[in-house]
Amino acid sequence: PVGTDTVVTMEVHMVVLSPASLPSKGTVEIARVMNMEKSPDGFLKEYHARLDPISTKTMGIYIAGSAQGQKEIDKAVSQARGAASAASIPMGRGEHTMELIRATPIDERCAKCYKCIEICPYSAISVNEEGHLEVDIIKCRGCGSCTAICPSKAIELTYFRDDQYMALINELLPIEE
Repeated sequence: PVGTDTVVTMEVHMVVLSPASLPSKGTVEIARVMNMEKSPDGFLKEYHARLDPISTKTMGIYIAGSAQGQKEIDKAVSQARGAASAASIPMGRGEHTMELIRATPIDERCAKCYKCIEICPYSAISVNEEGHLEVDIIKCRGCGSCTAICPSKAIELTYFRDDQYMALINELLPIEE
């Protein structure tokens, strides 16, 4: 290891200087206000790095370029075009459509373990003043993580019940006798 007081001499073909890249000063506030996740290094976090690199877990919010971290210019420009295109779709229609499948808590069954709150990738579930589960229908995307983890089956997906899932599975994968 080379210390700060050590002088090193070497013959090289090229020297590349890469300055450290830090998030903008307002990133923390933007993430808080827009309910967006940050990566471990403090940049805004995309929904999925490979499958959906411009969307965030906050519906309708798209990010691109150095908001996500250090990027090459051509990649930042490409992402910016994608984000602008994605944002223009609902704006061009003049309305935004949402899936109706949402988590619905059933208070009588709730064991108050709150595993659903911990697992929700969209931070859509909370506990109100009366101690009952509440689902923010704007944040909830109906992924079903909460229904899968709930030990007391206290959360169901609107328009999709267990018997509907079972019928669908049985249709797709019939049991041969």
